[in-house]
Formats: sequence, structure tokens, C-alpha cells
Amino acid sequence: MKIWLIKFGTLVALVFPRFLSYLIAGLLAHFAYFLLGKRKKALFTNLHHICPGETERRVFLARKTLQNFARATVDFLSIPSTKRDELPGMVRDEGMENLDRAHAKGRGVIVVTAHLGNWELAGCYLASFSYPITAVAESKGPGEKIFEFYLHYRQHMGMKIVALEEKGLIHRLLGVLDQKGIVVLVADRDLSESGIRVRFFDSTVSFPQGPAVLALRSGAPIICGYLLRSERGEKPYRAVVDPMIEFKRSGRLSEDVRSLTQMIADRIANQVMRFPDQWYVFQPPWEEHHAHPDGVR
Repeated sequence: MKIWLIKFGTLVALVFPRFLSYLIAGLLAHFAYFLLGKRKKALFTNLHHICPGETERRVFLARKTLQNFARATVDFLSIPSTKRDELPGMVRDEGMENLDRAHAKGRGVIVVTAHLGNWELAGCYLASFSYPITAVAESKGPGEKIFEFYLHYRQHMGMKIVALEEKGLIHRLLGVLDQKGIVVLVADRDLSESGIRVRFFDSTVSFPQGPAVLALRSGAPIICGYLLRSERGEKPYRAVVDPMIEFKRSGRLSEDVRSLTQMIADRIANQVMRFPDQWYVFQPPWEEHHAHPDGVR
């Protein structure tokens, strides 16, 4: 059923002008606010950690998050009908030179992003410039059929996709980096349940350790980047790329993995704090799941 909904959404995005597709998506998001159960509760739980003590603001941000997510979905479903030279016209670059500097080191690059802004479109955007992109995507959660169906969207601009659950994933990604490729990892959720606990806002969260392990084993630099929706200007998105993470090894692998993962979490938290209504995580990652004070059930 989900595939048919995706196909229908793609057809709407193809037939209607973008502004009208946004309008339809916005209406659906409005109804979703009242109909969602567990995911709405998780959204408020997450916002409680990001902006504690601001109940009215959290209600506003929750509504806006669903609106922004709906628009991001429209843009993702529009990918099959988007030409390679169209994407740069939708994005204002802020720091892309940081990616070029990291890539010039000749060891490949690990690009860490989050479920922030439009991470799906971000990979396509990088691939549209012919960067050698290999991204990791979950197949278990959405299901194999959905994963295979999404490949058409994700590979449209030339990006390669490997499944998170693939055996020997680390070795394959090390091979990509050895060939001076760019590995893109969405690293704000521990989907494999093999991560380590780090500080994230006012609590501890399990973050994937894959980016740190890859960096320490390969010597490839890590940069954090996001494709964020822009509130102003002619272009609807901003490609925000941070400078490379500077890290000094201690010589103890487990300690280095934890320290580097904490640095990644800090950078992600900084951007989530700035754009809480563009963080699309509808499962609470926090160590303790208490009922929040907003009364959402």
C-alpha cells in the first residue's frame, strides 16, 4: 500500500506545479497533526529536550515541523522528474568549499548528515555535480520493497546506494574511501542498535559509531553537511557544509571512537537547535522516555 501512496504522490508532484503540490501537502500535514498518535507524542518529546520550558513554542514548532516535512516529501517525490542541471538552481551554497578541501586530501571524505532538512535531496544534489557519492540507507525499517523502490529516486542523479544491513558494510565503505570516494552517512539515529551513548542536548542518546570507526580506520576526514529549507530568497534550499572536524587521536581506539562520535553529536545538535522545525525524527532517541508536559497522548 505504501508503494501505491508513493506512486500517487509522485504523480501529483509531476502533474501539479510545485506551489500547488506544497499546498496539498500542507493541508495533509494540518490533518496529520490531529490524527497522528505515537509519532506526534515522539515529536513533542524531542522538542521538549531541544527547547524545555517553552510549551507554546513547542506546539508551534510541532505544527511547522509537519508542514516542512510535507514540503520536503514533495521535493523528494519530484526527483524522478528533476533534471541534473535544475538542482543547483534550487540551492544556495554555504560552505561547499569545505567539501572540496576535504576531498583534495586524497583519502576520500565522510560526509555526516542528519534527518534534518532534506537529506534525500542532499545526496542527489552532491551527485548532480558528479561527486563520487556512495550513501548508506536502511532497508529493514521501510522494508525491502520500499527500499528497492526508493533506489530509483536516490540513484537518479548518479548516487550509489548500499544497504545498512549489508554484510561487510564497513569493508565496502573503506574500499570506497580508498578510491577517493565520498561516503554519506545519516548519523543521528542508531538504527543498527550497535552505537555508543553520547551527550545530546540534556540527555544521553545512542549514536552510530560507524562514522568515527570509518574515519579512524581510513584516515578520511569527516565533515558535517545539511540541505536546509530556506525561509527567504529565491532558492528554496541552503547547502550548509561545516569545516572538517579536527581530531587528535589518543592512541586508544575505544576512547577515540567515543570522543569523535561526541564531536559529531555536538555538531548535529548545534544545527538542530537552530532549525528544530526541520529535524524529522518521529521516534524519541532519548535514554528515558518520560511523558512530556505538553499533554500530548
